[in-house]
Amino acid sequence: MPALPTLPSNIIILMEMLRDTRTPASEAIQRIEQDQVLSARVLKLVNSSYYSTAYGVASIAHAVALLGYEEIWKLVVGSAAMELISANDLNLWLHSYTSSILMKELIEAEGINCSSKIQLTMLMHDIGKIVLLNYNLEAYRKVQDSSIEDSTMAHTVEEAQLGVNHAEVGSWLLESWALDEEQVLPIAQHHCTALPDLYATESILIKLVDYLDHAARGHHYPPPEVEELESIGLGDLDQERWLQQHQTRISELNLSDQPQARASD
Repeated sequence: MPALPTLPSNIIILMEMLRDTRTPASEAIQRIEQDQVLSARVLKLVNSSYYSTAYGVASIAHAVALLGYEEIWKLVVGSAAMELISANDLNLWLHSYTSSILMKELIEAEGINCSSKIQLTMLMHDIGKIVLLNYNLEAYRKVQDSSIEDSTMAHTVEEAQLGVNHAEVGSWLLESWALDEEQVLPIAQHHCTALPDLYATESILIKLVDYLDHAARGHHYPPPEVEELESIGLGDLDQERWLQQHQTRISELNLSDQPQARASD
């Protein structure tokens, strides 16, 4: 199994503090503010299109008071994931970021009942690719080249050439970060052909949004099966409308609005 990236000790401690509702707000705020880089990332994220808060948030204290511990926990985990992805692959980062925005818009507009962490899960759905990339850069570049040349899904080529796919590896990573099953399983399952027994809605939503974002960028990518969408009550979803809307959304976004976006090494 590839070596899995670990979270900084400060992030681990902070995640534990934010999970405990008994933690005094002053302690949580102080812990975040001690890490200037993390503070800047969280504020950048909360004021970006990813979060779309109606208020300008100028301080960590304001963010904690306005959003509460659960949302701050998501922002802390999201900022750690953003740093890992954007430091290694800009194109993957752009896909992850705009997909997460689309996920939020889709579930709100369509009134979909699903995990409250689905936007964060969408942001991290391809994080396993970063693990594979760092594990063996040359081998994974060959996977990427083969996927493009043969018009074959990346996870299929990964399984053939590496013996494992990024969805599985991503789920291992999130499990090692002590994230919940509601995030681990949908990432593990988002390329499965069989309908999952657990977190089916979340798994199929990731597959749907993954398709829409790729299609909006002009990539060859298969849509979810009709049976999958019907199983979660989205059989009549106007995918063309969402595709056109997302194409416009992507064209409107710019790098300055995308937290931590930067060229890969």
